[in-house]
Order: sequence, then structure tokens, then C-alpha cells
Amino acid sequence: MRTTITFLSLAHICIILGACGKSGDISIRQTRHKPIVKNAAELQQVALASSGGALGCGMGTYVYKYPDGTKTNVSSGLDAIHVFGGEIHSDVLLPFLSAREESNRTGEGPMSGERSSLLYVVLSVLGETGDASAVQRMNLLLTDPSESVRAHAKIGLIQIGNRNPKVQDTIAAAVTEVESDIGEIPIWETQEPQWLTKQP
Repeated sequence: MRTTITFLSLAHICIILGACGKSGDISIRQTRHKPIVKNAAELQQVALASSGGALGCGMGTYVYKYPDGTKTNVSSGLDAIHVFGGEIHSDVLLPFLSAREESNRTGEGPMSGERSSLLYVVLSVLGETGDASAVQRMNLLLTDPSESVRAHAKIGLIQIGNRNPKVQDTIAAAVTEVESDIGEIPIWETQEPQWLTKQP
């Protein structure tokens, strides 16, 4: 059985403010590059163009497949569809997080350097879908060199924690440990829930 999730993203705000180009048929708005880590440089450019409105604005629905094989329909902006297509699997996204963490340690690899737009899309999908299997790897990006990546890792973790009480303590501990280094999150993105801010 599939559920449907609706999420307000920056793409929605662009639509509301009229900041995007013309909308397009989402069925043809998919990346020409296979969504794997070795293509990170190309996918970063697609993500950057999409988040800036160059690929058109609108609403779309993608199918997300969790590690256990269950699927859900997610109604959101078009960034995820532009970059990853109409069906997105957990095992496609998680390697991007692992590769980024490795590049932060070694300074090498396809996820090194400026990849914030691509990681925004990855982290947004994981947050939108509440995929708890990503928590440990997302926690590692709370100390990423990019303030944007740190902030969106926190946003995604909050969204996951809101849907999965069992991982709330793990997320809260990770966020609290590095809170001062994450940076300010725009108020339109998310509000910090009580489970994140409660004191022991």
C-alpha cells in the first residue's frame, strides 16, 4: 500500500513568488545523466539549474522506494525529479552521503568540492520521505564544510525524526553536539520540534 506525502520546499516558494521560468511537462524533465556518484559533477549542475528555476517550476509526484522494498508517492517540487527521475530508490541516494563524508576526510572523490545543490536535493528527498535508514550518514554531514549542507542535513533529520520517534534521541544527540557549527536555518524551512530542543 502506498501513501502520499506533500512537502513545502523552496521550489514551492519560487512558484508562489513567481521566481521560476515556465513550467514544463515533468515526464520529460529528467536528468540525462545516470544518477550515480561518479556523475556527481553533472548532477550538481542539473540540481543547481533546477533549484534556480532554469528548468521550470511546478509540482510533481515521484515514487520513493525504501530499503525494505515498500514504496510511497511523494508530491513535491520538481528538483528531485529533474535530478533523479520519477522513481527514486534509497540505495541510489545513500551512496552520495557516504561519498561526501569520505571526500570530507580525504579531500578527494566525485563528491568533493561544491556539491551543495546536489546534496540539497538528496537530503530533501530523504527528509520528505522520512527514511530513517539515512540517519547515521546524515548525522555525519552536520559537520560538513558547507553551511548549506549542514543546515539541510539538520532540516532533513528533523523531518525524519518527526515521523520516526525511535530515532529522535539519536538525532537530537548528534544535532546538540555540533549545534553551534550548523548555522542558521531559514524560518520558512522548518521549526525545531520539542523533541529536539528538550533538555535532559
